[in-house]
Amino acid sequence: MSGTAYRVCPRCGRPIDWLERRVVNGHVYYYAWHIIVDKNGQKRRKKCYLGPEKYDYANRVLATAGIQVKSLARQLIDDKPLIASQLEELAKAIEEKMAKAEISAYTAQQLADRLQGLADRLRKYAEERAKEEARAKGKLEAHETTSTQ
Repeated sequence: MSGTAYRVCPRCGRPIDWLERRVVNGHVYYYAWHIIVDKNGQKRRKKCYLGPEKYDYANRVLATAGIQVKSLARQLIDDKPLIASQLEELAKAIEEKMAKAEISAYTAQQLADRLQGLADRLRKYAEERAKEEARAKGKLEAHETTSTQ
């Protein structure tokens, strides 16, 4: 799981102790459960709603655009960040519309400009974030070295 020993709840950020899959009237819903230990050692359970397995109505409406809405549970089931899978699906929809010549030149240019700007900012962010993570890792390694001596 992406280098961690546990799954993280996309709703609250706590480690997930178990996932519940609940079927109600033929629809599937997901919940993340957490065991929380208070200061006195008392355990309590907390539940976070992650959404339905699929959004029927919204996906029927968006089908003409070639995209689908996904729930927070999808990223846990697919073991992939929701934003990455949504972006892949959107790129696929755009490519299919291009292949069928269903996008005007004006719309294609608008999309290209927006995506180019986003790609440039994302690259810059990734470089800056990599430097921050490397500095943090260096500090952690230096701390571990001094604490073991």
